[in-house]
Amino acid sequence: MKPAAPPGEFGAFRNEYIDAIAGDYMRPVYDDALTLLRPGPREVLDVGCGNGVFGRYFKDAAGARLTGVDASAYALERARAAGYDATVSCPDFSSAPLGVPEGAYDLALCKDVLEHLLDPAALLGRIRSSLKPGGRLLCLVPNHFTLFGRLKFLFTGDMDTYGFFPGAEEWEFPHVRFFTKPGFLKLLARSGFALERDYGTFFFHRVPLAWRAPGYGALMRAADSRWPTAVETAFVGLFRAGGA
Repeated sequence: MKPAAPPGEFGAFRNEYIDAIAGDYMRPVYDDALTLLRPGPREVLDVGCGNGVFGRYFKDAAGARLTGVDASAYALERARAAGYDATVSCPDFSSAPLGVPEGAYDLALCKDVLEHLLDPAALLGRIRSSLKPGGRLLCLVPNHFTLFGRLKFLFTGDMDTYGFFPGAEEWEFPHVRFFTKPGFLKLLARSGFALERDYGTFFFHRVPLAWRAPGYGALMRAADSRWPTAVETAFVGLFRAGGA
């Protein structure tokens, strides 16, 4: 018997998941993105900001003003504690307005959000409207079905192939959309975003014991050139609104 879920506003996305958001694995991506965004974004919109641990980078590294949007009051409280300048509640990213000004932001972040939505394209349209002309979007979605993920699902039947939500029952699993690399890029293109930098190679699956071996990176890059969905654990890109 699994322990009862701790209290939270959403039965399928408990506060413990918000507390668990951590790590600095996005830093290489953010460091590189800043070289393309010089002199640096002044206004940053973090859509699905969670506890603020990732978006805070742009305040520390570039002095940006941070606005966080989330459906969870608990997440927004944590983001404010992390130093966000403004927070906005949006009850449903698929159907509700973001509640932020149009044409106001240099950069939008949308990390680990689209996979939770019934209508991810609707959110991308609202994000595009919030950006200044030529503004950028840094977007990430997880990939459940690398070659490793497919084998795990085949032998275990567990759709949470990378253990994103330990303890979640099948009927309350928070991810409702699943992407391939071509599908992710097509969705962004149809939503009016042109790919400027692809960061998928920052997120290769690490085969136990083998990933430290000489030549592992070269082998994965060769595989990625033909089968990116098989080897990238996340699809990540920096996109320009309205095309190049």
